Amino acid sequence: RRRPRPRRGYSVARLRYGERLVWHRERRVDRVYGSDGCGVKLGDVVAGHDRWKAHRAAAAAATMRDVRAVLDDEALFSLRRASSQADASPAAFLDAASDLGLGDSLVEALVVSNPRLVLREGLADALAERGRPLDPGLWVTEF
Repeated sequence: RRRPRPRRGYSVARLRYGERLVWHRERRVDRVYGSDGCGVKLGDVVAGHDRWKAHRAAAAAATMRDVRAVLDDEALFSLRRASSQADASPAAFLDAASDLGLGDSLVEALVVSNPRLVLREGLADALAERGRPLDPGLWVTEF
């Protein structure tokens, strides 16, 4: 039986394991073969997934503690409402966070600690469009 030949012009742009970015061609993330310099390969991603999730949960909790220290209950509710609509408009979430007085570093921490990969990428792209791209190393170490 013949194997089907791959179609020309098609290639994998990104791949994830759970909510962890494993491969992203444009962002130069390679946790399949480990060629991005971090040395992490797909087997390492799978074996360390629970540890990675715990690390992400702890980082998210720390970020939320920092946000709560800056925002009152009404402002926090407003930020959560903007977060629930961020899928449709990542830029609107960034506007809401800035309007509420969160500094650049706290906004970036909110982006990095977001539990959903697709939303993290959308928010990171919206930051880049505003001339505030995330540190490329974060794509390798955190995402």
